[in-house]
Amino acid sequence: MKHREEKRSEYIRELIAEYVGRESNGSSLVTVTRFEMSDRGDIGTFYVSVMPETQEQAVTDFLTRHLSPIRQHVMSHIPSGRIPFLSLEIDHAEKLRRKIDSLPESN
Repeated sequence: MKHREEKRSEYIRELIAEYVGRESNGSSLVTVTRFEMSDRGDIGTFYVSVMPETQEQAVTDFLTRHLSPIRQHVMSHIPSGRIPFLSLEIDHAEKLRRKIDSLPESN
């Protein structure tokens, strides 16, 4: 990925995180961990981690309902260029990292 594309993806991730932080009800900790664009640039997927994990479905439902307003929020901060349609995924890599971190260390 080119440096410019990385910066753009990181900025979009920050904008999504800003929206989620402002609009969520605070019953769970939602972290937008990364944002990836498709090769054509028409679809962007953002990945989230949710604590506690029992709230994942509720958070997924909430974010799915808010994909259009999230995209509007991103568009309002990026005046030029195409903004991809958004999809979301639970960040399974982050979940695995947390599980590994919680394992006791063996010497």
